[in-house]
Amino acid sequence: MIILVRHPPTKLNESGRVRAQLDPPVPPEGRRVAEKTASHFKGVKVDRIYADTTQRTELMAREIAKVTGAPVTLTPKLRTWNLGDFAGQKTADVEKSIDRYMTKDTSKAVPGGESFAAFVFNLLAFVKPFYDTKKTVVMVTHGRDIMTLKAWQDADGTEAPNDLAGEPLQAEPDILDPGGIAIFGADQPFKVVKHD
Repeated sequence: MIILVRHPPTKLNESGRVRAQLDPPVPPEGRRVAEKTASHFKGVKVDRIYADTTQRTELMAREIAKVTGAPVTLTPKLRTWNLGDFAGQKTADVEKSIDRYMTKDTSKAVPGGESFAAFVFNLLAFVKPFYDTKKTVVMVTHGRDIMTLKAWQDADGTEAPNDLAGEPLQAEPDILDPGGIAIFGADQPFKVVKHD
């Protein structure tokens, strides 16, 4: 089983800006979210925790490790979509452009970044070997990664990005709030267990 955890909030979350692969520091309120989320893992046997190399995912992974004792592996393979020139901009200003790259121009790289198809391919290449694991693996990641994994499961493994979901993908994912937890795996339909 895979437990998906969204990173704690940063100032960019609060200001409605696209984070993508930017690495803003985690403010004190974000640290409190990480501690509260980690407390939900008390008594849960976790075999390993994976996170990307951003401050916000590493912090959450380390907090969960304090509670579970599970080892943490940091990997760039869980990085979120490289949105290039859109990163740091107000979401409202670039939402339609991001949506176009997610649904119509999926194989075209965003300016200064990568294509949605490349992002999906790399994310699934990392996650799929764990999908039917009997171990419990925690992956601390980003809203877009979680949205994409849910859509992939909902579409029964279809890998073309514009065919991933039965409902439209969102430029700014809101499946899980920062600090949210969901479970996901071959024998476990995507299920939110903590949304905030």
